Amino acid sequence: MAKSKGLEVYNLSIEEFLSKYPQYSSTFNIVTLLHVLEHIPNPVEFLSLVKNLLTNTGMIVIQVPNDFNELQLAAQKQLNKKPWWNSYSRPYQLF
Repeated sequence: MAKSKGLEVYNLSIEEFLSKYPQYSSTFNIVTLLHVLEHIPNPVEFLSLVKNLLTNTGMIVIQVPNDFNELQLAAQKQLNKKPWWNSYSRPYQLF
């Protein structure tokens, strides 16, 4: 979909991207990781690599699931319910 809109699309791991396109190191103002970190085997190492993409004032925006958090567990106990899954965010996937 992005390609059809004229955007550049890269289908590489972050290690491959940094190796193949060193000119992009320290050039991004923002990197968004929406529901990505929970799928990464070593998130600390991954974030260190992502940091290499950022300018000095760049930022990383991270969104991860937070199911079975303290509030949900307290509500479950008060309501005498079994654990349930919920999502408070809008659906972000386009397919």
